[in-house]
Amino acid sequence: MDFSHGMRKKLALSIALLPNPDLLFLDEPFEGVDAVTGSVIRDLLLSFVRRGGTVLLTSHILEIVERLCTHVGIIHAGRLIEQTLPDEVRSGSSLEKRFLERVGFKAFDASRVAGRWGPQ
Repeated sequence: MDFSHGMRKKLALSIALLPNPDLLFLDEPFEGVDAVTGSVIRDLLLSFVRRGGTVLLTSHILEIVERLCTHVGIIHAGRLIEQTLPDEVRSGSSLEKRFLERVGFKAFDASRVAGRWGPQ
């Protein structure tokens, strides 16, 4: 039997929760899932944390990190380069902006290539 990507994510999370662990390590739990599945996963994780569990998750979806996490770590090139609280990030900008600044990303200047890729 073939399950959808979202169903496999929910099944894997359910299996991880069965032994009633104190700690969950999740890699991209919201990647590739629809809004309904994302909501189910979010509610499961919040319920797990309310019962005293800890979740360590990775995500490229920074809005989810800002909404769900109580602590944030920025990893670049395999190294933890910053640990902070979401409120500290929100007071100055967004997590995305903070991340881009910390990893040294320079903003793309579309005006330099506009003539090469289409109408100006």
